[in-house]
Amino acid sequence: MRDCKICGRKSGDEELCEYHQSALTNLKSAYEIWSEAEEHLAWEEYIKQVNELEETGRWVKEIIENIMSQNGS
Repeated sequence: MRDCKICGRKSGDEELCEYHQSALTNLKSAYEIWSEAEEHLAWEEYIKQVNELEETGRWVKEIIENIMSQNGS
């Protein structure tokens, strides 16, 4: 049994708990929609825009922070 690399909750055999995994899945799915609406929208720009939205939830923001820290942004 592993712990979520973001929050430490039990995550079974995965790197992320169910909450952060769901947030990551939703973030990736929404990127497909956004990138169709805005041609040439880079992933990095997308996550910056999403992170700035007040409506963005805590788990998504934590996923974005983790992605940005891994990329050195």
